[in-house]
Amino acid sequence: MKKAPILLFIILFSTFILNSQITLQGCSSALSDQDYTLVQTSTTYDQGIIRNTFETLPLTFDQPCTSGFCELRMIWSIENNRWEIQLDNNPSPNPNYNTAILYYNTSNSYPNPPSLNMGTWVDNLGAACGGDNSITTLTGDVQDSVLATNLAFLSEISIYPNPIKDIIYIKNGTGTSLEKITISDINGREIMSFTFNDYFYEKKLDVSLLESGFYLLHIISKKGIGTKKLIVQ
Repeated sequence: MKKAPILLFIILFSTFILNSQITLQGCSSALSDQDYTLVQTSTTYDQGIIRNTFETLPLTFDQPCTSGFCELRMIWSIENNRWEIQLDNNPSPNPNYNTAILYYNTSNSYPNPPSLNMGTWVDNLGAACGGDNSITTLTGDVQDSVLATNLAFLSEISIYPNPIKDIIYIKNGTGTSLEKITISDINGREIMSFTFNDYFYEKKLDVSLLESGFYLLHIISKKGIGTKKLIVQ
């Protein structure tokens, strides 16, 4: 089984993950009138769909708010089948988001949470946050529409070899640019991410950091979104 140097993995993983972020302001009764910056920290895997989780970082409980010191998380709740904005205001070494669910939105967006233009972010505290329209800022890596899984689009993309060892080739026969490719483990945890600015027909990706096992390769473009299975030897 391949082992990646721990320090190199941490640096690369941080680089991949911290590219995505969301700016949020809302629920002034609990959070005060201030912006919170949330960055992508992990993912959830729900019946074949990957959704990104965003948290305020670093988790040092040094952002004062009406509730004391606040940390926030935006996550797809598999149990409740919805997006939730959760609050942790109990300083501790590890985050614990059982304090409150501030808002929820049932819009089925992925991979990122819905914007203010998509569905309704419901005030879960019974208007204690100021009502359903009390989120004043929700910008960054949020979505105004639901990406659809386009099987025709996915059939025009091939990956080889598969199984692989260190290098994977992506052949793009869609005629359009691919925006992003992410690789996650079978539990939905994002391991690697690649963002593309230009159209390509074929691209070589270095995946030598991956240990042997089964992975999911997620492809995102304006034509749609799709997932392919990946085996690393």
